[in-house]
Amino acid sequence: MTGKKLGGGAVLVLQAALGLAGVLMASQPMHAESDKDGDRSSVGGDIVIQKGETARNVACVACSVYVHGVVDGKVAVVMGDVVVDGVVNEKVAIVMGDLKVQHGGVVQGDTAIVMGGTEVDGGTVEGRSVNVPKGPIVLALLFPFLMLALLIWFIVWIVRRSRSPRYPYPPPPPPGIR
Repeated sequence: MTGKKLGGGAVLVLQAALGLAGVLMASQPMHAESDKDGDRSSVGGDIVIQKGETARNVACVACSVYVHGVVDGKVAVVMGDVVVDGVVNEKVAIVMGDLKVQHGGVVQGDTAIVMGGTEVDGGTVEGRSVNVPKGPIVLALLFPFLMLALLIWFIVWIVRRSRSPRYPYPPPPPPGIR
């Protein structure tokens, strides 16, 4: 596995993906879903593919993915790790997290990891690997999108707060009592 530099176009795509992830984190409740096609997605809750189980594509934000079974499609994670001791048949993309391929684990596709690392302990990664390590340059590139995500979260928080019922203080007396 050799690390490669990320081109200018790839950096823009990465920035857009992180901005979208920030928007999703700010506007969606924390939950995990599975659809009829076998896709899995989650915001804030880990996804586990059990041994003997097969999933198609897996995506999560602010959580980790544990593959003990088979993922026939792609795995995408923002702010979390991917731990594989099963099989991932296609690509793995991780932003702000690590890929850990344990004994018996196989990643057949390419891997792209930004602000994280790859740890292969008895497993194999058969495709190409691109790693962009943690560092001040990457943080400088991501800073505007992190601020945008924070601003969107703040706006959503204000709107939700303004919709909650407000009670005057002190509470009004019960009917019939003055």
